[in-house]
Amino acid sequence: NNILFVTLIACLSILLWQNAVSQDERISNYDRLVINSDGTIVYFEPLDSSLINRIEYRNRVRPVMEIFAIRSDGEKKIQIIDYDNDMRPDFMRIERASENGPVETVSFYRGPLHKEHEESHLEHALEHSFVRRDTVLAREMREKLQAMRVREIPDTEIGIFSGYGLFAELKLKLIESAFTASDSLFHSISRITTASLSSLRQAPYLSNRYGTEIKLLISINPHTLGVVPDNSGIK
Repeated sequence: NNILFVTLIACLSILLWQNAVSQDERISNYDRLVINSDGTIVYFEPLDSSLINRIEYRNRVRPVMEIFAIRSDGEKKIQIIDYDNDMRPDFMRIERASENGPVETVSFYRGPLHKEHEESHLEHALEHSFVRRDTVLAREMREKLQAMRVREIPDTEIGIFSGYGLFAELKLKLIESAFTASDSLFHSISRITTASLSSLRQAPYLSNRYGTEIKLLISINPHTLGVVPDNSGIK
């Protein structure tokens, strides 16, 4: 019985070791770029030795980058959208979920494109029969749409977008820095996704070249609009 037990433990140890090796190889040799049959692109990059802290990028409908990170102040998700594909993102949403607290979010906009996106959502919603049947809801949505249309937003304006459809200009250095960081990441993604297939394996990791920009984005506190220092080990 003792011999059988020792043998089982040895076999289990070998299987666990082999699985760990294959896991490391899968991470280190991960195919970062996938081109779908419809021509859309998906890019993936781990920020450390796990697949939890990572960057995901896709250009289906519109270019969107998402950064996921577990930090000392909670789980972070940053979504960055480039509506017109000019490599200058127009909108970002920062979300933080702490273990014992509520999910906190803040959304930054740059220029008028997110306003136009929200307007199209309202226009589409007003076409639904269930909205038209609810006269109070329909009136509120039309008033909200009208107020949004009246609001003029120049290309250079930056600020905070609230869930109530309000665009508040806020020339805050943190917002400017966040969009500058996102510009660098989107320019680099563009160079990677337009490279020849033979050079893709040598494509630089965003986390190596733009570690400072990534750390800035994932350090933003959506509640205070400050930054939270972290020693998570993310590159």
